[in-house]
Amino acid sequence: MVFLLLFVVAVVIVCRLTVWSWPTPVRAAADRMSPEGVLTAQLLTFRISPAQYRHAIEGIAARDGDRHRVAARPGTDAAEE
Repeated sequence: MVFLLLFVVAVVIVCRLTVWSWPTPVRAAADRMSPEGVLTAQLLTFRISPAQYRHAIEGIAARDGDRHRVAARPGTDAAEE
C-alpha cells in the first residue's frame, strides 16, 4: 500500500513538472500570429476587455483601409469620403 501511494505521488509530481514546463500556446504562437490573431488570443485569455478588442480591431481596419484602397467599378455609386 505504501509503495502504491509513493508511486502515485511520484507520477503526479512528474506530470505536474511536465505540464508546467510546456510553453503557453499564446506566447509560443504570438511570434507567428497576425495582429488580429494576437488580439483574439488576448481577448480569449481575458488580458483585454471586449471594448479594448473592438477599439484595436477598428484601428487595424482603418489602417488596412488606408493601405489597401478598393476602387469601385465604373458606373456604381461609391460612398463619398
